[in-house]
Amino acid sequence: MDPKLLLRRELGRPQGHALHLSEGLARKLAVEAVLDGHDGCVNRLAWNEDGSMLATASDDCQVILWHYPDTGRVPIALQTQHHANLFGVAFLPQHNNSRIVSGAMDYTVQLHELDAGAFSIQPNLWIIATQPHQVVPRTSVYHCHKSRVKEVEVCPQEPHLFWSAGEDGMVRQYDTRLADQKAYGSPNVLINLATAGPRAGLVECKGLDVNVANPNMMTVACGDPYVRVFDRRRVGTDRPGKPTTPALLQLSAPHLPLLLKAGLSRRAHATHASFSSRGDRLVASYHGDHAYVFDITGAGEQAPLVLPQHSSRLRQQPSAAAAASRTPGHLGSSSSNSTAASAAAAAAAAAAAARDRSSPAEPPTNLPEAAEAAKRAGNTALFEQRYTAAVADFSAAVAAAPWVPGLYTQRALAWLKRAWEGDAAFALRDCEMALALVQQARGAAAAAAAAAEQQARLRQVHALKQLGQSQCALAALESYLRHFPHVADSSELASLRELLQSSVQQRRDFRAKMQQQRQHLLQRQAQQQQLRRQLAQEQLERQRDTTAAAAAAAAAAAAAAAAATADGDEEQRRQRRAAAYLRDAPPAAAAAAAAAAAAVVDAAVESGSDSDAEGGGGSDSSGPAAAAAAA
Repeated sequence: MDPKLLLRRELGRPQGHALHLSEGLARKLAVEAVLDGHDGCVNRLAWNEDGSMLATASDDCQVILWHYPDTGRVPIALQTQHHANLFGVAFLPQHNNSRIVSGAMDYTVQLHELDAGAFSIQPNLWIIATQPHQVVPRTSVYHCHKSRVKEVEVCPQEPHLFWSAGEDGMVRQYDTRLADQKAYGSPNVLINLATAGPRAGLVECKGLDVNVANPNMMTVACGDPYVRVFDRRRVGTDRPGKPTTPALLQLSAPHLPLLLKAGLSRRAHATHASFSSRGDRLVASYHGDHAYVFDITGAGEQAPLVLPQHSSRLRQQPSAAAAASRTPGHLGSSSSNSTAASAAAAAAAAAAAARDRSSPAEPPTNLPEAAEAAKRAGNTALFEQRYTAAVADFSAAVAAAPWVPGLYTQRALAWLKRAWEGDAAFALRDCEMALALVQQARGAAAAAAAAAEQQARLRQVHALKQLGQSQCALAALESYLRHFPHVADSSELASLRELLQSSVQQRRDFRAKMQQQRQHLLQRQAQQQQLRRQLAQEQLERQRDTTAAAAAAAAAAAAAAAAATADGDEEQRRQRRAAAYLRDAPPAAAAAAAAAAAAVVDAAVESGSDSDAEGGGGSDSSGPAAAAAAA
């Protein structure tokens, strides 16, 4: 690109055309070099500070450093300690390319430190080497996330800080000078979106960027339709239990929340967000949708709608209007067409003209030549069904004559016909702008505005219908019929009304069904909870019964043991008495006792044999005779 044009673009000065890159220049682009070294998909690129080295992160768990512009030099392959796909890589600034940060699908963030000799490869090896030079760096591993790490980011002014964004809804801040930041419970949570979603649900972090022009500003591309902007001065690091961090700005294309709420799109979420070099704009790409540019300088405020009061001055400043048309509003605009926000252009141009109040506040009745030519080209493109060209042509017409409501209604028709993601929201905005201009039309412009009003109200209905807002579309249709009763008998409008009424009724039935299912689910949950309580009570009672039975059995066993102990003691006392009697008795008495004991034993043996023959059992003997026999 021409350096002068590049300088004018960076300074924000108008260049007289809508595209920053011409088609002719784009056709001159060619492949400069093919960097072949990875064995898997390359997911992220990162340049160093001076643009002399490019880092690539891949599914092969490697980070390769490529030299530029001398792409023939042997690249350096870092053997990381990752075990899954790499999604983020960045050079830590002001360290002479010796520190590289990476984040991966394995939930870890790693800081790789290279020695000075890692870049010392002999020049004569550049030609013969066919593979990158393998290097094993010193690696610090941070286990701070509980889900995939989608992005790592650095700031040129901060040589010791870097950040990571994970799908666990957290943005972590790391300081190479501090310890205690390598575990999940470390106090380095900068942004917590774990409960920022509907019904305190998780909002995943998909992308991260720091505003180079204002390093205190940080943006997070989230797993919902919104891109959130934070001020690092208003948030501090804490442990994972910190509450949800409030955002300074919450940006989205206008149709995405509506489609999500209407249940027509659940896939749209931001995949990446990045600040411009001047820090005044923010571009975000979306899964299943376009890329959108947001102007963050106005903090989400739109310019007021006013009519021009000096037509000659407005005609003398077409470049300002064109520049304003390239400045999207806070609702966003499609990157495929940088003139999507010409509504803001009209307001800006009208506001500029309103500052000069020396002439009557009546817009010109005739279109400027440029607007008329663009209008004719747009109508031709509509007839030929080249809807993207029609959008561009009518945007040029709006930039040249922003006070004409009919141009907005025609561009709204082009949006509706093209029917890309988000086009219905842009059509709705153009219809609202046209109606605002119609209400302020006076004099000769009022007659031409009447036709534009009818078109704007009808196309407003179709835009709301495409956005899934059937009830609002039905209300808009009723308002249209009240304003224009002569078209009430139209069969097309009758069919449209029936369709919208059917859609509204289906939505009501669906909501009623969902409410019934929700109530049924709550009842089932209550029943299950009651059943769990009953089961818990029964289990407690069984445990009590089991404990009581075990205690009774233990008491019976203790009593039996005590009784057995008592019987044994009594037998021992009888034996001791018999032994004492034999020890103290005279010899004759002892002999008699022995004879008597022998007789008793013989009788016992005989009775025992008889009882065995009869199936009976013997009897026990006790006393002095038994004691004597035992002796």
